[in-house]
Amino acid sequence: MKFNFIRITLLLLLTGALVPAHAQNGMPGFVKQLEIGYGYSFCSADYIIKAKGIVPDGTRTVDTSISTRVHTKAGMTETFGTSLKLKRLGQKSTLAIGVDLSYSAYLWNFHTPTSAVLNDSGFRFNYDYSMPVFDGASFTAAGIITADFKFGVDAMMDKIYRWGWTIGVGVMPSISATAATGYDANTAFGIQPVVKGDVALRGPIVAKLRLQYSLGKIPFVDQSGDGLVPGTTMQSLLNGKSNFTVSILLLPFSFMYNTSTWYNTY
Repeated sequence: MKFNFIRITLLLLLTGALVPAHAQNGMPGFVKQLEIGYGYSFCSADYIIKAKGIVPDGTRTVDTSISTRVHTKAGMTETFGTSLKLKRLGQKSTLAIGVDLSYSAYLWNFHTPTSAVLNDSGFRFNYDYSMPVFDGASFTAAGIITADFKFGVDAMMDKIYRWGWTIGVGVMPSISATAATGYDANTAFGIQPVVKGDVALRGPIVAKLRLQYSLGKIPFVDQSGDGLVPGTTMQSLLNGKSNFTVSILLLPFSFMYNTSTWYNTY
């Protein structure tokens, strides 16, 4: 994963060398706004079991569903993106479109039923808490498109400002792959609403702290087969509910921002 991050950094530098110099300071705005980042992600999901079988006396069929809220044990995210200015809103604020690509990986580790009993009242599930039995990982590639309200340094691309802030809302289409012990690998697609907030600080280049939250169903696992009780069936679902990411981003070409003075403005 660190190797991928290094490759993205090198790609950014190569892109900057190849883009035609048709804007101020030799670079168009979207290049100056290129950003790369690394952070930690936390995902929540509902683990759902749906069991179906015939009661011992054979008189009826019962369906039992249980749902448990679970969370990832660890997660990481790599981000590569830029910002496209649409309109200046005020003295130091703009409206822009944020375009980002992200790659995330999560580890799952939680308890699931290890046995069950079927009686006249339905299923009763038993757990062995001495060991987690869902042990797997999910990998997600996503495109994030947001409407960004930007203030300060990266809004104006001007070195006269030290700080900056961004609030963005949009959508995040994604594709995910999940593999876990005892489960078939599963691929899932989803579109989630997303909101983000950035705080930017300019040094030699601009650095950002980003908080991002997305909400919506992602079907990481959907598997059906024989149940824990002989002669019954069971469906196992792992439906993602939300994702929270904390990232640090760098804008490697922000050293090319303009500098306003009393005799010029940009």
